[in-house]
Amino acid sequence: MEQGRPINASAQVLTAVARVLLLDATGREHLFRLAGVAVRPSAHPDPPVLDPSTQVILDALAPLPAAVSNSRFDVLAWNSAYEALFATSRPRTGDGWFNSLWCTVTSPECCNPFLNRAEQLPQMVAVLRGAYGKHVGEPRWEEYVRSLLRASAEFRELWARQEVSTRRTALKVFRHPQAGVMRLNATYLTIPGVPEAYVAVYTPEGAEDRDRVERLSMLPPGGWTAPCGHRFTGPVG
Repeated sequence: MEQGRPINASAQVLTAVARVLLLDATGREHLFRLAGVAVRPSAHPDPPVLDPSTQVILDALAPLPAAVSNSRFDVLAWNSAYEALFATSRPRTGDGWFNSLWCTVTSPECCNPFLNRAEQLPQMVAVLRGAYGKHVGEPRWEEYVRSLLRASAEFRELWARQEVSTRRTALKVFRHPQAGVMRLNATYLTIPGVPEAYVAVYTPEGAEDRDRVERLSMLPPGGWTAPCGHRFTGPVG
């Protein structure tokens, strides 16, 4: 295969070869590419496994909010500034599941941190649609999409458009009960060796936004009550 000679090996044969050679996910993917066979999604763990150093990097980026997510918008790791930014929308579930798209479409309007949500949500759904094409039929993905379809009429309408996109730098406007309104540029960086995972870093648009991000990072870990009456906890850790 490495000499470029034509071969006709099935995915089953290649999987067996990879198992005998004790190839990791990267080696297995290389083997499939050499053979001209599509790599099965199961070649990588879902959700991906992050190196412990990832959390160290996220913490070092503070006071800038930063997090690592996968292509399904599951938030896998984050720093305290990101936790504070999304404090009014993050669900505190027993299993710790945190999904930014789910929060965006299901949080009540009074507590949704996105001010330009109407502009950003179609892009988020189009990004999900683009990623979904690689995972059609996978139980975890299918149940996730079904749950969003059940939970949100808005998501159903956007999903039916069948628009496809990729992540790109975007200006997002957030509101926070204590820090105020912040205009932040979301920049997405890939992680070598961790397929379909990316780092999102939120940088202030202007001086006033920078001051409010600084204020966000200095908030105590206690809770607060929003004007609508909903109560939230502060940053964790």
